[in-house]
Parts: sequence; structure tokens; C-alpha cells
Amino acid sequence: MKTLAKILGCAAMLVSLSSFASAQLAYTVSDKNGASPQELFRFDINVCAAENLGFINTATEQEGLFSSGAVLFGYSENDAALGTAEEQNPGTRILPPVPNAPLGPNPNRAVCSFPGAAFGTESGAAYNPSDGYVYVVNSDDTIPAGQTRSRFSRFKPGCQDFSVIGTSQLYIDGLAINNQNQGFASDPRLTDRLYRFTPGPTLSLVQTSATYGLATNEDSGLAWDFENDRLVLLLELGRVFFVNPTTGAATLSCTLPIATIGNDLEGL
Repeated sequence: MKTLAKILGCAAMLVSLSSFASAQLAYTVSDKNGASPQELFRFDINVCAAENLGFINTATEQEGLFSSGAVLFGYSENDAALGTAEEQNPGTRILPPVPNAPLGPNPNRAVCSFPGAAFGTESGAAYNPSDGYVYVVNSDDTIPAGQTRSRFSRFKPGCQDFSVIGTSQLYIDGLAINNQNQGFASDPRLTDRLYRFTPGPTLSLVQTSATYGLATNEDSGLAWDFENDRLVLLLELGRVFFVNPTTGAATLSCTLPIATIGNDLEGL
């Protein structure tokens, strides 16, 4: 699978939209394991009621989501198998944030392209409200232990100030940042753990005291719920958890209707 989608005030921005009344909503992407074009969904993190917002129609998989104002962006994986530089290099694209939105001639246009971020086969993203940077990870769980599995970068939403800020031998595919400048990174596939980091011009990971306790071998998406001051984890097969940001222990909230929306969920 790939990772969970995110929006600019969070790794996966949690918002309230009128069509869901007072629901707390997040966005994610399903690519049904590559069997069809990616589809964008929004869902209630408390009960997992979901709404299909339509096809994304991009060649690269949008595995990280973030938002800037009313604009929803996807952050893509690196895909060296695709032919053009735009497809091979991770970057950002505008996604349709509302149901049945008119897509126009080029709705998912590339906004930024970052050759320096090209690494691995997975990605994740989170916006930091404290410093105004988007933090991203490109990673690969198939790289042998003892070698670099994750590369971290950051940039401003307008594509400025891109830089690689760190690497890790850990496999990380989900990022979240709260409004206290505290960062979180997820790996339920190999280590079953949450990690912490301090956003800035360099990045290093510190593991939490407990495992998730899931042992799922699934990829993930991560998001900070600003309204309720809590961390949200989404696994690729649809389970949604609230995570203790100090210990890393995970508590099940609900499960998305995978039979309806498809598996291999990408980002939160």
C-alpha cells in the first residue's frame, strides 16, 4: 500500500463540512492496489461514514495530503517507472476538495516538482502551522535493514525553500504535526511504532515508549486533530485509530467500508 492523505493545517486536515453536519472529517485516497485511477474520499473519523469525491486522474500516486486555505494538495510518491520528469519526481498537485467539483481542463496540475526528494516508493506529508513549512517523507520498506529507508524534506507551500533535512534507517510513511511544533511519524508495517521529532532545518526521530500493539504489516497515514488535540492513525485496510502521542498506544475508533471504497488507502 501507500500512505495517507493530508491537508495544509494538518497531516490530514480534520474539518467540519456542512454535508456531514457536525462530523469531524479527514481526507484519504484509495488506489485499489493500482487496479484503477485513484479516488479521493472524505470521512468522519468517529464513525467512518465516507463520501466519494471523485477520481484524481494523475499518473503518480498521491500518498500525502495537505491543504492551504481552501485548496487541497496531494504530495506524490517517487515513481521512476513512469516516463516524464514530472512523474518521476515527487511534487504537489491540486486536488478537487468538494464532491462533483468541476474539474476543468487540467484539474490535478502539478504545482511543484522536487527532484531532490526522489527516493523510495512511498510518501507522506504534514503542514506545520508553527513555521509555515510542509514536511514530507519519501520511503521504501523493501530496502534492507541497516540502510537508509526514509528521506525527509521540507518546503514552503508556494514551492520555495525546498531542502532535504534528514534520513533514517527506519521506514516512515505517515507524518503529523500539532500546533505546539511537535512532530509525529508512523510505521505500523515494520516496527509497529510511533516516533516523535521536532520540526526544523534538521530532523531526527525518537521512538515512543509503547508499540501500537497492532502488528498489521500495513502502511499508514497520520493526522493531528486540532479541534480535539489528538493524533489520528489510518491503516491501509481502513481501520482508524486514536493514538496516545506520548506512549504511541493505539485505540480503535472505527473501520472504513473497504468493500465500497477499495483498499490500499493512501494518506490521511
